[in-house]
Amino acid sequence: MSYLSDYEHRTSWKRNPFCGQYPTNYTLPDAITASGLYRPYNGAAVSFHIGDSLLRRVLAIQDCLYAHPESASQLAERLPESALHMTLHDLTSPEISAVHEQVGPDGYLSEAFRSEITEAVTRSLRILKTVRREHMGLRIRMRADRIVNLLSKSLVLLLRPETELDFERFLAVYRSFDPVASFDYPPTPHIPLAYFRPGSINADALATVIDPIQIQDDSPLIVEFPLTDLHVCMYRNLSDSIEIEERICFISDNGCARSVMAASILSHLARQYQLPLYAEARAAAQDSAGLTVPEPVWRTLMAHGISCDHGRYTVRPLTVEEKDQFTQFAVFSDKAADRVAALDLPTSRYVAISRYFFGIHDPGFEASYEEIFAQIYTQILRYFDFYRAMHIPA
Repeated sequence: MSYLSDYEHRTSWKRNPFCGQYPTNYTLPDAITASGLYRPYNGAAVSFHIGDSLLRRVLAIQDCLYAHPESASQLAERLPESALHMTLHDLTSPEISAVHEQVGPDGYLSEAFRSEITEAVTRSLRILKTVRREHMGLRIRMRADRIVNLLSKSLVLLLRPETELDFERFLAVYRSFDPVASFDYPPTPHIPLAYFRPGSINADALATVIDPIQIQDDSPLIVEFPLTDLHVCMYRNLSDSIEIEERICFISDNGCARSVMAASILSHLARQYQLPLYAEARAAAQDSAGLTVPEPVWRTLMAHGISCDHGRYTVRPLTVEEKDQFTQFAVFSDKAADRVAALDLPTSRYVAISRYFFGIHDPGFEASYEEIFAQIYTQILRYFDFYRAMHIPA
């Protein structure tokens, strides 16, 4: 059986009409409240950006779904444009995680689940570089197939590779990420349009909205997905994800103040400016493991609207095992620079970025927490300008 024939066989249910009433998926309350708000739901995936023509179609479908009370009352909050993508490969999520206790009693992510997400992202970034190199210039042609109810969790737009060759290319790229997470079922490419609110689905009411806008075979929308649009993303809930290209490690002497502030500020601003950057803090001193971050650090960050998962946070020294888990290392001091040098890393991974942060003092005797925050904030904005100039075409 060909790939396309297998796809048509597996998705034959897509022709079934929307009708009847039935409950939503039993796992949906883990991610969405009864009123349609998104709960914390952390994970990671490899996804494709969608091009302008397909994006316009998806946004038009969303407009129709949320303009009609018959459908809008059954749906969660509208997904923002930044959440509209085609997932190629899931990496980890609360449903598929190998970690049993993903959230501690204080409501913050457990260290084990956080580490699982970090490891999945790190490995996938390495694979993505190889995939882009081996399949340089590759484009996968797909057609918009049908608007369907997927597992009673969401309304999605199914996508079907246009030819057998497109399907072969799609599966080759998909399977490249199997070493991170493998599944015993074949992929069904799709774009999420809207998630259901937990409860019940009135499909008869949905039909009055969806049938007039359903994808028709006589006017296909065929689009291309270039491999340059493939990216690794981390998400905090089903509507809020951040693309990751660079994982930056901020290193200060004891990992208690400057590095924690910098990592929090950069990750916050990267999300705000939609830059594919994410940061974590580490200590140069190996005997600083388990130290507590001073409370003024958290108070200063939160005073500026930067949320902090500090309930379970303790200082972590930079280990040899982590040297390949970060793409760049930003050092604040000679001690931090010595620690990075001891890892035998190429200077390209720490010199260019460190020049923005080297010499910023610890808050305390020489400067207040607010003053250090302001210095780091300013330097991160300058680094963003440098990053854009180096990575984003004019």
